[in-house]
Amino acid sequence: PPIAAVKPEIRAALENGEHVVTATRRLRHELIKSFDRIQLEQGHAVWQTPQISTWEGWIQALWERQNIYSTKILLNSSQLQLLMHQIIERDLSANRPQNDHETQALWNIPATARAALSAWQLCYQWQIPYSRMQDAANEDHARFGRWASALYARLQQHSWISSYQLTEQLIAERCVPGESVLLAGFDRLNRQQLSFIDYCRSKGIEIRECAEVSTDEPIPRRYSFDTPREEWRAIGAWAREQLEQGEASQIGIITPDIEAVQAMARQALREQLVPDYFMTNSRDPFHFSLGEKLAGSAPVKSALALLRLFDPVEFTELEEVFLSPYWGNREEQQLRAELVIELRRKIAFQ
Repeated sequence: PPIAAVKPEIRAALENGEHVVTATRRLRHELIKSFDRIQLEQGHAVWQTPQISTWEGWIQALWERQNIYSTKILLNSSQLQLLMHQIIERDLSANRPQNDHETQALWNIPATARAALSAWQLCYQWQIPYSRMQDAANEDHARFGRWASALYARLQQHSWISSYQLTEQLIAERCVPGESVLLAGFDRLNRQQLSFIDYCRSKGIEIRECAEVSTDEPIPRRYSFDTPREEWRAIGAWAREQLEQGEASQIGIITPDIEAVQAMARQALREQLVPDYFMTNSRDPFHFSLGEKLAGSAPVKSALALLRLFDPVEFTELEEVFLSPYWGNREEQQLRAELVIELRRKIAFQ
């Protein structure tokens, strides 16, 4: 946010040299830019760097400051993923059914390791006892419980520690920040964060919260449309107007169930933003954060429709296959098109 829109409480904290902890990296970056801008506006040539950290950066800095002589080694995300990868490989080999040599090959272990680490982080953030999951009836839960417990054991064995465990380690070692802290932009605090905040306050450390960062109050408006297509055309017209007026260089559109409306949304946005799209072979000035499914691409869709001909199908499905440009040469495509016309005539007379 621009400096004029920053809450006075945050602005005062920055000017007074207090430590501000932000919910996201982006907010930290924006607050640093805002602080630098106000120093320039006030005619300063040099100034002290403000103390602005993300929650993760703040916790790690506290741990490093309080544990200069600690024997524990902090592992990064790549090292943790390698450990989890090894644990998953060993677990799949040890728990593989007899004469089953293909199960492990079907697993995407790197992706599984990333997902398991993400779940492990959530367990620490929300203080969920993952060790109990080893005895769960659900096979996936039991697997994750084994992997998470094995990872914890490996870390303990070698005096390693992950960033997810630092908060609990600080409380266990009775480490507290040496200054008051202002939390900025936190809409919701997880249990691990709440536990550390309560611990710091119990030790006399002042921790204030300021969830709203900007003083700008957006005015919500509600519009209704008869059809989803009309709604997307209106969205495209609004986006074009914002761009033409220079209100924004980038625009974000958030919609539920984007997968179901992606084709319709793309067509409507093209009509409004690049009306000569098909004539000039232009590129779309927008992108969807949700990628298109492989089965939704035209060539694959055509191939799947062709495979469905082994079973009884509706005429519309048969027509889709016969008119597909993705198989056969031009002569064959022409013959199939003529066959479709003839079949339509026969159906019309029935």
